[in-house]
Amino acid sequence: MKKLENVFNSYLQKVGYLDFVFLGDDDEDNEDKEVKPVTEKESQFLINHLKTSQKQNNSIIMIILIMLCILFGVGIYFVFYYRDDPVMLCSIFGGNFLALLGIVSKLKRLWTEKVIIEHSHSILENLKPEEAAKVMMNLYTNLIRTK
Repeated sequence: MKKLENVFNSYLQKVGYLDFVFLGDDDEDNEDKEVKPVTEKESQFLINHLKTSQKQNNSIIMIILIMLCILFGVGIYFVFYYRDDPVMLCSIFGGNFLALLGIVSKLKRLWTEKVIIEHSHSILENLKPEEAAKVMMNLYTNLIRTK
């Protein structure tokens, strides 16, 4: 999540949304601060970084799912192999449960990041750059930076 936070941070600084925020229609405030419009080039910058992060996350998720299946299979094998030894059976269940719990918690974090990336990517492609930058700012402050 830290890498995603850095990507959003650099994009929002590039478009100038982390510098200040207008709250209202006060013309005096608008004259003091010069706002440059968000361009397609800046949106494309974020899209490219999100695509790179998405490819990396998809690979990691696939590896974790394979590990999860292998560990489950090994656990089932040991359960049948040691079915006559209750102490060993309890330790196998406990160890397998703890290992699966750790893998699933990591997978949940990666899946959340994957969903944020996919939604951000579709928002950037379907909205005007100015509106997309506002949504990205909202995502950054409410979802990414708070975790």
